[in-house]
Amino acid sequence: MVFKPFPSVPLALALSLVAFPALAASDAELDELRAQVRALRDSYEQRLAELERRLARQARPAPAVAAAPAPAADGARGFNPEISLILQGQ
Repeated sequence: MVFKPFPSVPLALALSLVAFPALAASDAELDELRAQVRALRDSYEQRLAELERRLARQARPAPAVAAAPAPAADGARGFNPEISLILQGQ
C-alpha cells in the first residue's frame, strides 16, 4: 500500500511555514516567558522540599511514650457483699 498524502496536507504545510515568522515571539516576550518558567520551577522546588521535609518527619520513629499502667480489675479480687452473705450461710 502506497501512502498518498491528502491535497490539504501540502497546503497546510505551506501556510504554516508562511505564518511561522509572524508567530515568532520577540526577545522581551521570550525573556518574560523564561522568567515565568524560572518562577514556576522555584515554586515547585520549594513545595517539593517542604513535602520531603514532612515525609522525613513522618518517617522518623515517634519518641517512646511510657504507657500508663492499666487499672487493676476490682471485679475478681474486690469486696462483693453478695458473696459474703452466701459464704456466711444466709
